[in-house]
Amino acid sequence: MTAPSLGPPPAGGLARAVAFESSIWRSLFRWLLRRPGPVPPTDRFGYDGAAAPLIWVFVGLSAVEIPILDLLLPGWWRLVGLAVGLWALLWMLGLLGTVKTHPHLVDLDGIRIRYGSTLDIPVPWDLVDSVAIARHQVAGTATVQMDGSVLIVAVTSQTNVELAFTEPVVVAVPKTRGEPISAVRFYADDPVALLGRVRSWVDAADP
Repeated sequence: MTAPSLGPPPAGGLARAVAFESSIWRSLFRWLLRRPGPVPPTDRFGYDGAAAPLIWVFVGLSAVEIPILDLLLPGWWRLVGLAVGLWALLWMLGLLGTVKTHPHLVDLDGIRIRYGSTLDIPVPWDLVDSVAIARHQVAGTATVQMDGSVLIVAVTSQTNVELAFTEPVVVAVPKTRGEPISAVRFYADDPVALLGRVRSWVDAADP
């Protein structure tokens, strides 16, 4: 029997890169104007409390780089350095905007496990077998990893929630290479509140 699929098939490399770049600028716009994005009323659970401090470090480095380039570059190259420096600064702010405006979502249909604009896994309630607080340190710095049949979505090399499926599922994440997974480990700033809402919806959906 074919495993259920969650989300559309992943886009190709070039299309994925273009979509990511455009999402950076959209997220910057939404964050600065406090527009969270086109999602229906739902419970939102952020993870930016852990992700934002590291990104702010890079924002600061990008800001410091601008006057340094101005001092080091001669003549009209200063204008080039200024343009590149401003672009890098705004890009890093946009990256921060992606984690601010793409929280995990919990509503009547299920839970959407997200990270920035690059990962969005919609899980309907009938596929949720269990959810628990499970704190793990993750080896390496990659956000998305595999641990056997478990998909890991880490924030600063840590996860604190584990959601198990009722059956193996295929998710639209290139890291899985199309192989079914049995669970997802991810991070939330308030795992206790998320756990409570998920369990209440699962109980309500259980006939």
